[in-house]
Amino acid sequence: MTRTPIGRQRPPRLLELLDPAIHHALDRIPIQAGQRVLDIGAGTGELTTRLARLVGPSGNVRPSTATPATAHRQASSTSTNASLDADELPGEPGSFDVAVARWMHGALPDPNAVIRQIIDRLRPGGWLILADLTAYT
Repeated sequence: MTRTPIGRQRPPRLLELLDPAIHHALDRIPIQAGQRVLDIGAGTGELTTRLARLVGPSGNVRPSTATPATAHRQASSTSTNASLDADELPGEPGSFDVAVARWMHGALPDPNAVIRQIIDRLRPGGWLILADLTAYT
């Protein structure tokens, strides 16, 4: 078992088991070259790298919680790292075409506030992909 930043246990390889659902969702929405994408909870950057390829060099992917090694791999898109610990997510209202947030709720003290910020950052007609697991006890 691994632990989330607030100490919850997570089974090993959980992302490997659940990432196919995110990739399926990405395949179903019209992510295009030149678009702006907000990647919340970017983690290792695997998904950020895929998003950067989809939007190409004319697009922009803004990962949050990405490490410097992750940012180095994102050569096909400009990117700026941001932290979920901050009060505000990156970007202005209506500044993103797509927002992807996955497996972040266990790491946040107030996930609803972050979701409200994500929705605020989307342009009208923008897409939100939100995925998480919650253990009820």
